[in-house]
Amino acid sequence: MAGFLYTLLGITVGTTLNCVQREQISPCTCTYTLNSGGSQEQTAASIASTAQKIDIACEKMTSFNQVVNALRGNFNNYTRLNLRISHSSLDDLAHVNGTYFKDLGISIRTLNMSLNNISSFHPDAFEYMDSVAYLNLANNLLTTVPTDSLLHMPRLKTLSLGGNKIQELRETDFKGVNDLYSVVVSDNEIFRVDQNTFPANLRRLAIARNNLTTFNDSLKNLHKLEWVFASYNDISDLEGELPVPSRLWNLNLTHNLLTTIPDDFYHQSSLEHLELHHNKIYNLGGNLKKFRKIDYLDLSHNKLTSLDDDDFLECEKLEQLFLDNNMIIDIKNALLPLKRIIRIHLQYNSLTKFSLSQVKGLSTLRELDLKNNRIERIISSIEENYTLGHLKELNLAHNEILTLDGFLHGLTNLSKLNLSHNQLCHLSLSELVGLDKLALLDISYNQISTLSATSLVKIKMLEPSRRHACFTCTCYYILWES
Repeated sequence: MAGFLYTLLGITVGTTLNCVQREQISPCTCTYTLNSGGSQEQTAASIASTAQKIDIACEKMTSFNQVVNALRGNFNNYTRLNLRISHSSLDDLAHVNGTYFKDLGISIRTLNMSLNNISSFHPDAFEYMDSVAYLNLANNLLTTVPTDSLLHMPRLKTLSLGGNKIQELRETDFKGVNDLYSVVVSDNEIFRVDQNTFPANLRRLAIARNNLTTFNDSLKNLHKLEWVFASYNDISDLEGELPVPSRLWNLNLTHNLLTTIPDDFYHQSSLEHLELHHNKIYNLGGNLKKFRKIDYLDLSHNKLTSLDDDDFLECEKLEQLFLDNNMIIDIKNALLPLKRIIRIHLQYNSLTKFSLSQVKGLSTLRELDLKNNRIERIISSIEENYTLGHLKELNLAHNEILTLDGFLHGLTNLSKLNLSHNQLCHLSLSELVGLDKLALLDISYNQISTLSATSLVKIKMLEPSRRHACFTCTCYYILWES
């Protein structure tokens, strides 16, 4: 999860070379990347004049004063120096007359102080740290945002406070860092966020795994916001909470208590990636139909019982749709507008019937999963099936299908077909005509008692390098040879 978050927040780690003469900064270590013309035969101090980036790591330090003694005087005032201090005791950063960053005498661009059990900072701890663009204070013991200390970092772009003990975000918490681009406050104990807490320029917010029941209008004025990760909270209503106009393209609200899609959600038409799985949503209300840019939508593990024809009316760019683990009994013609759809998951629902006319014309569809429903029959026509020219995987396992009735005719690119755990009593050659690309066929756990010789020949014609046919019947059992 942490790696995923840092990638989305634009944090990358470059390839580096080992620094020489490490004894000069022991017990800290350093790695660097050279500019053209640089040489590895340099002292720690001269490296800074030619290095593209210097990364310093200090672990298991007994005090911040020990960090200062190790590093002071060994580096020039170089703005691309990155410092990581972890698994250390840094209590002196909170003391009056303690040892602070100004005593280092070096300029730092990125500062990582995660995993140090820090509970507080002296207001002047970060004095002369005005070149810091990235600050990581994750996995400490902070109970509040160190507002006064952050005043010394006016150029700060990314701030990570995840994994602390913060309970509230106050309106003044980020008052000195107006250019913040990304904020991570996930894995805290936050139950309240004041209005106007976040800087107006904020682009990305991670506030997952907290105790929020509402955003309390804290996001509605963030018109530059692009990405929100707020899963694992107790949010039950989004009405009026998101910015209008909006630049949001990625929204994750999984594992919350949402019951509906708010009526004003149509304003979020810039969304491309939307995850709402593991909520309690029972009705879409047509409030997603204007999402013309969306390409990924996950509504699985909710309480949906049916879809309406216009639920995805203008979602023509949608490529992946997840509706599994709901209670859907009817999808009507809701899927027909999805002209670029590649994958549809409808497994673990309550469908009793399904017609391929409900996906006709979806020429890009490759995977359709309908397993674990209550489907007794698949209705189709060969003309409609020919419009599903790219369908390769069809999963109908764990249904109540009694007969195929020729519904496979025209699915000429089908390569994987799972019909296991149904009520089939018969399989004839005519059902498999035209399935020349079929590589996997599973008809196990049905009621088939006999297979005609012609059907068996067809199954045996599956390409030997890929073929996999499994079935049980009362007459005999066949195991394919490798």
